[in-house]
This record gives sequence, C-alpha cells and structure tokens, in this order.
Amino acid sequence: GNSLEVKEAIATLNGHGPEDFSFICTELASNMLFLAKKGSMAKCRAMVKNSLESGAALNTLIKMVKAQGGNEQLILNPDLFKKAKFEREIISPKEGYISSVDTEGYGIASLLLGAGRNTKEDVIDYSAGVILKKKTGDYVKKGDVLAVLYTDKQELFDSSEQKFLQSTHFGVAQPEKRPLILARVK
Repeated sequence: GNSLEVKEAIATLNGHGPEDFSFICTELASNMLFLAKKGSMAKCRAMVKNSLESGAALNTLIKMVKAQGGNEQLILNPDLFKKAKFEREIISPKEGYISSVDTEGYGIASLLLGAGRNTKEDVIDYSAGVILKKKTGDYVKKGDVLAVLYTDKQELFDSSEQKFLQSTHFGVAQPEKRPLILARVK
C-alpha cells in the first residue's frame, strides 16, 4: 500500500489507529479465527485483543515484511517512510454536519494526487494521498480542516481539492449513525 495507508495500519497494530478502522480490523480478525474454529466469537475477540496488546500482531507484520525482503525498520519506525514534498489542508467552506461523502470521489481525489494510476504506464507516488480529519456525522465549522492532501507535485492540489469538496455533502441535521458492519456471513 501507499505509505499513508501502511502507517495507519502500523498505528492500528500499536493500538493508536482510528477507532472505526481499529474496530473493523478487530472484527475481521476475530471472524477469521472463528471461521478457523479457534473458539467462540468472544474467545476470538479476546485472542485478537491479546495479540494487539502483547505486540504479537505487530511482530507478525515485522516477520512478514522481513520474509518478503522488506525493510522491517520502517515498521518499527514509520517516520522513516518517504514523506510527500507538499501538503495542503482542505478547509471546510460551510458549517454543518457532514451528512454523506462520495467515497469514489474521495478515491479519485487521492488518485489525482498521484496515489494511483489512470493508466498502467502511470507511476505511483507512494507518499501521496489523503488523511481525513473529519468524517461522516462530524459537525464542522466553516474554516475547519476536513482533510490533508499529500503529493510530490504541487500542481496536483487544485483538481484533487475540488474533487474532494464536490464529494463532501453537508446538512443541518446530524445524520443517523450507521453500523460499520451490516451483516456477517456464517
């Protein structure tokens, strides 16, 4: 993955990831253990929690990176990842609740920064991407930072910011909180 995504995964394995992402990861891992018949869901969740708290989960990532010829020092110290040359904050043009977002639009905004490919010949900027500061359901004031864009090419900011803002929808009422997991396949 791009360095921003990998850094978020490392933070999550260290117990410092975003709450929603940490919850999803814990539930996925617990379900995998459950499907492997390692115990009840409660026991599997406890196994995942223990693996995170003991550092075993992070150590497994380090071993995987090392086995594939990667630099495990990047996992131990994510600040060693290459940083984008430029960053820009996206400022909220409105006050209100973020009522919904077009996630495909957010992906395109990231792509426009160089974090992906339009064609197979395109070169990926592994330091490019978007870090969200506000999410659906959050109340924002005009002037609050919604996200931070990262890229090595400053000229890519305007189109990415425009796409991001077009993909962010505001409302006066707080939207109903939806569950992160809708169903589980048994």
